[in-house]
Amino acid sequence: MDEIARIGAEGAGFKGAQNALNATRFANAAATLGIAQRCYDMMVEYAKGRVLFGGALSDKQAIQSMIVDSWIEIQQNRLMMYTCAEKHDRGEETRVGASMTKLTCTEMVGRVIDRAIQIHGGAGCTYESPLAHWYDTQRMSRIWVGPSEVLKYRVLARHLLTSTGI
Repeated sequence: MDEIARIGAEGAGFKGAQNALNATRFANAAATLGIAQRCYDMMVEYAKGRVLFGGALSDKQAIQSMIVDSWIEIQQNRLMMYTCAEKHDRGEETRVGASMTKLTCTEMVGRVIDRAIQIHGGAGCTYESPLAHWYDTQRMSRIWVGPSEVLKYRVLARHLLTSTGI
């Protein structure tokens, strides 16, 4: 009974667990980026094809604003993801990058889904479209593998206030 079962060297458990969390956070962020991109594609296609009051829905400034805001947020988060993934591939420390990417991607996907539903109107609220399903499930992505608040205050703020930044 004196034997201890462990994986890896003594004292290395937290680092191993953190590496697993980083990988899961990157995967979560990548999945949300894919969903956000699909929502964006759907909103553009719908807005271009939907005729309303004598013109395409895509001619309306409010719709254009939602499309542009979604596109910008997706591009920003994709570039952040690529930058963090590149650091990971080089074997660099990615705890902060994985946390930041997971936080921003999961927050962003909720806004993009909401805009897509708004553009689709009532059709976006039915489960015949994936939008309503994603609205339900992606809310949980802000909680999995580190709630947004934990990542923001326990990981990112701590890092920024105790170091020179990223």
